Amino acid sequence: MEPTVTIVTFLIAVPACMLGGLLNAISGGGGFITIPALMLAGLPPHYALSTDKIQSVFGMAVASLRFVKRGLIHWKVILPAIPAALIGSGLGTSLVVMVDAEILSWLLMIILPIVAYITLSKHFKKAALDSNEPLTTKQRVLTVVFAFIIGAYDGFYGPGSGTFLTIAFTLAVGMGIIRANAHSKVLNLTTNIAAIVVFVLNGKVLLILALTCGVANMIGSWIGAGLIMKRSINIARPCILIALVLLAVKVVGETLGLF
Repeated sequence: MEPTVTIVTFLIAVPACMLGGLLNAISGGGGFITIPALMLAGLPPHYALSTDKIQSVFGMAVASLRFVKRGLIHWKVILPAIPAALIGSGLGTSLVVMVDAEILSWLLMIILPIVAYITLSKHFKKAALDSNEPLTTKQRVLTVVFAFIIGAYDGFYGPGSGTFLTIAFTLAVGMGIIRANAHSKVLNLTTNIAAIVVFVLNGKVLLILALTCGVANMIGSWIGAGLIMKRSINIARPCILIALVLLAVKVVGETLGLF
C-alpha cells in the first residue's frame, strides 16, 4: 500500500531536495539532507530511498552535463571505472548478508576524523589544484581501483560514497578537486540509475513526488556545479567537511540506537 502524499509532504521534501542537490553537486553527501527530510515528510524507508535515488539522478545529470560541457571529464578514464563501480556495488550488496554492518559503523567512527584531518591539510589543498595534464596509466588504474572499492562500500552501506569518491580522486589519483568532483558525479549517476531500476521493478516509487523533487534537485545541482567550478577548493572543502560531519552524526546515531 502506497503512503499518502500531502501538500505538507511537498513543503518539506522539495526545499530539502534543492539544498541536497546543491551540496551533492559541490562535494557529495546530499542524501544526508534529503533522506531524513523525506522520512520526516512521512515516507516509509523504502519509498524515501527510492524517491531520493530518482530525484538525485536528475540533479546529478544536470551537474554532469555542466561538467561535460566544460570539458572536465576524461572519458577514457571514467568509462572503465563505471563497470568497476557496478561490480563493486554488487559485491558490497552481497556482503551485507555475510558481515555485520555494525562493524563498518565502528570503523567509520575511526576513519571519519582521519579523513576530516586529511581534508584540512595543506597536502589536500595542494592536490586540489586542477591541472590540464593528461592522466598517467597509474592514475587511470587508481581511478578504477577506487571506483571498485567505494562502489563496494556503496553497495554494503552507502552514505557518503560521492564524498569519498571526490576525496579519493583528488588525493590519491591527483585529478584536482573540480575534475575529481565531476568524475564522481558521472560515476554516481550510473550506479544510481541501476538502483532505480530495482526500486521501479519492486513498485516502491512515488512518481509525482519524485519528479517534483527531481526538478528542485536539478536547480540546486545547477547552482552547486557552478559554484564548484568558480570557487574550487574554497567552496569544496567546507562542503566536504559538512558531509563528513553529517555522516558522523548518522553513524553515531545508528550505533547508539538513537535512529
